[in-house]
Amino acid sequence: MGRLLYYLVWPVLWFVAPLTIRVRVIIRVGDETLVVKNWFGAGHWEFPGGGKKLRENATEAGLREIKEELGLAIDPKEVKVLHEEPRTMHHHGLLMRYSYIQIDLDTKPELKQSHEITDYTWMKSNSVEIKLLRPEMI
Repeated sequence: MGRLLYYLVWPVLWFVAPLTIRVRVIIRVGDETLVVKNWFGAGHWEFPGGGKKLRENATEAGLREIKEELGLAIDPKEVKVLHEEPRTMHHHGLLMRYSYIQIDLDTKPELKQSHEITDYTWMKSNSVEIKLLRPEMI
């Protein structure tokens, strides 16, 4: 249902997406990286994250989003900000503005999947799929 809705409102997203800033959170454990599929979306694997609220910085927005979506509470001191200023990227036909943060953990955390996430998995950090998701310079 989320995928159908996504494609129905795609023309609106095409216009609105470049106006908003989103944060993506790269969560790594060893040589694996967490990726998710969102309920509302095209069904592609993505880094978890979401929209940045007014007056939030990238760390605050990213930590709020992974708490809401995955039940994962992380100390802000564990966050490495990769790109505070958003980078404009092509993402499945849309221009999106992303800030990136990274969290390196020692062990895989227990995740509590919310209604926003339909699936998650851990992929090898050097896999083709992960390389396609990563912005230049990460």
